[in-house]
Amino acid sequence: KVTIFKQSDISEHTELAWLLNTITTVGELNRMTQYKEKSAKHAFRQGERVGLFDYPVLMAADILIYKSEGVPVGEDQVQHVELTRDLARRFNSKFASPPVPGDGRRGETFPEPKPLLTEAKRVMSLSGEGKMSKSDSPNTYIALTDDAENIRKKISSATTDDGKSETISPATINLIGLIGEFAGKEVAEKFMAERKAGTIKYSEFKPALAKAIIKELDPFQKRRAERS
Repeated sequence: KVTIFKQSDISEHTELAWLLNTITTVGELNRMTQYKEKSAKHAFRQGERVGLFDYPVLMAADILIYKSEGVPVGEDQVQHVELTRDLARRFNSKFASPPVPGDGRRGETFPEPKPLLTEAKRVMSLSGEGKMSKSDSPNTYIALTDDAENIRKKISSATTDDGKSETISPATINLIGLIGEFAGKEVAEKFMAERKAGTIKYSEFKPALAKAIIKELDPFQKRRAERS
């Protein structure tokens, strides 16, 4: 079951984030890899923003407010979950909850959540540089609302290697990984075998990937259209 809501409708998210800010150090946030990468990429055109710097604390609040025990994430977010675990431990130590009825022991306000890595641990940008993100050019990511023609164009222009060199580029590995997620592992293994043999035809592979993505998104897009 998935419950979707607007974060801004629940003020406790930002309230808890503020409380967590009081036990978070600047050094911890400076060490966040995502902050380093994004600030280096965007600071030249907009300056560094406090919201970007402090985002891991808000993410921690989003997790801890529901006393989550596991968090499905990609590998790029594991560091944020580790910070969340540290903050939960620190909060519990500083502000232990009332004694547990019956045994007199102090309870814990927040459990320490563990990262649950998804099978597709990291999805790269279609440009082959960095992870897929809406903050980049629209041509570098697939949106859930993209129509079939738009998806075909984006996949068609996605970065790949020459198909014959001994070293397989991360961008190509990413696309083959995507077809595995949308069309199945056997399909991905077939194309990977062709790529290793230097016989892959991107003119066949890319349309197959686009078709698989379009098929997967079609039911969602139809339900969305019916409700709009």
